[in-house]
Amino acid sequence: MQKIKIFRLGPIKDCEVDISNFMILTGPQASGKSTLAKSIFFFKNVKNILFEQIKRKHLMNGVSDIISMSCEKRMLREIRAIFLQTFGTTWCMDNEMKLQYFYGDEKWIKISLKPDPLRPNYIWIDMSPDIKRFLNNIENYKKKEEWGLREQSLRNTIYSFFEDEMEIVYIPAGRSLITLFSDQLNYVYGSMDDMQKRNLDYCTQNYLERILRLKTVFTSSYTQMIMNQIQLTDKRMERAF
Repeated sequence: MQKIKIFRLGPIKDCEVDISNFMILTGPQASGKSTLAKSIFFFKNVKNILFEQIKRKHLMNGVSDIISMSCEKRMLREIRAIFLQTFGTTWCMDNEMKLQYFYGDEKWIKISLKPDPLRPNYIWIDMSPDIKRFLNNIENYKKKEEWGLREQSLRNTIYSFFEDEMEIVYIPAGRSLITLFSDQLNYVYGSMDDMQKRNLDYCTQNYLERILRLKTVFTSSYTQMIMNQIQLTDKRMERAF
């Protein structure tokens, strides 16, 4: 069973929680419910971060110096950036803050703060040997021309390793405002530059991008969706309508 340990993060002083398929968090305001929910989402979303990193390497190979870095170094860089976007600056965090998530008996990621002369409360990320080996092995998905055929296979491999086959979605508390302006979301989000997007809470940004991706799918009827697929394929299809 997966579990999470949190020590001195926000209102949470010390807790260890087993992660099940169905959980309800109850308690008074400012007791740490949102912090715990965000922490679970953060670690469960690592599988998607890894998939996007591999995808980006295949599509942008040789274009950026960052892409030439090892998979482990790119993941550490991305996890650190997303942690800051999710929980905010570490300057005001407790020096002894620690988070650790167990995906399995020998698969874990631990985040803590490390003193640094130039960057106080520097985010330090430890990964278990099993995860490091997996990151090294996953680099074998290299051939750009085969990406379209191997994309789903790669996703399944990553999800299986992290022992979590389900998609993870975090629905922010302010979703009512997002719903109110649903028709203007494309314009508002599209008009934002990269800096403005990074200033969004990561959970809210992730939710917005997911909604924008799915919205076009559900604006068409089933008949129109089928017709669109027929027009995009050169395979013979039997029309039953």
